[in-house]
Amino acid sequence: MLRVNIDAGTSTDKVADTIKAIHEHTGIDHFMIDSMYDVDTVEGSLEHARHTLELVEKG
Repeated sequence: MLRVNIDAGTSTDKVADTIKAIHEHTGIDHFMIDSMYDVDTVEGSLEHARHTLELVEKG
């Protein structure tokens, strides 16, 4: 599992692209995305996660 820390203002597109690139280069399949510096509510964090998952699944 690889932890990915997101800086404030990082787009979900950038996060998804990074996850896909890391997976392609390393084979790592599991990621823990820490969005505490980018969102300030639980709902915001869940929405960020949902959108990121959608983008990663699209390939």
